[in-house]
Amino acid sequence: MEWPEARKIGAGLANLGNTCFMNAVMQCLTHTPPLAQFCLAGEHRKYKPKPRRDADGDADGGGGSGGSGGSFSALYEMGEHVSRALGREGRRHTIAPATFVKNLRALSKTFRKGRQEDAHEFARCLLDAMHKRCVDAARPKPKEGSARSETSFVWQVFGGRLRSRVACKTCGKMRCFLYKRISPIARFQHLIASPFN
Repeated sequence: MEWPEARKIGAGLANLGNTCFMNAVMQCLTHTPPLAQFCLAGEHRKYKPKPRRDADGDADGGGGSGGSGGSFSALYEMGEHVSRALGREGRRHTIAPATFVKNLRALSKTFRKGRQEDAHEFARCLLDAMHKRCVDAARPKPKEGSARSETSFVWQVFGGRLRSRVACKTCGKMRCFLYKRISPIARFQHLIASPFN
């Protein structure tokens, strides 16, 4: 999990009214090498939502850019954000993460625009939404909680399993315990806590 080459720092984020919690998480994610490489390679575009159709079969304009059609894709929008922040556009100025502010409620019904929220909760909800989009796009769709659902790109980078091994000090016998699932946010917190390990 490292950059293949040295990169210049990406764009800063504009505060759109108590969005510091969101900006801090988005900056951390933007500069996470595997996610940045995934987005800069355009892989996130596979997860662009298709416009929803109304009763007449016409597109309702709810594309993936914060429209009112309810088709917000956290993974696609994060990819677009990373591409802007680390691309040419990001080298010149700050970026306003307006799409994420408009769609806070798509990540969690408890989030409110203009209100200070918890960064940990935002990170958890954003990573969960990104993972869910990967799983929803997989064909055939894996069952929730199955081993196959843990093979998404987001899970590979931010999720994992924990295995414990204990050695008896008397006889030296080793005992392994069952793997414990680590949600994407738990692994993300570990990466932030020890970025140089």
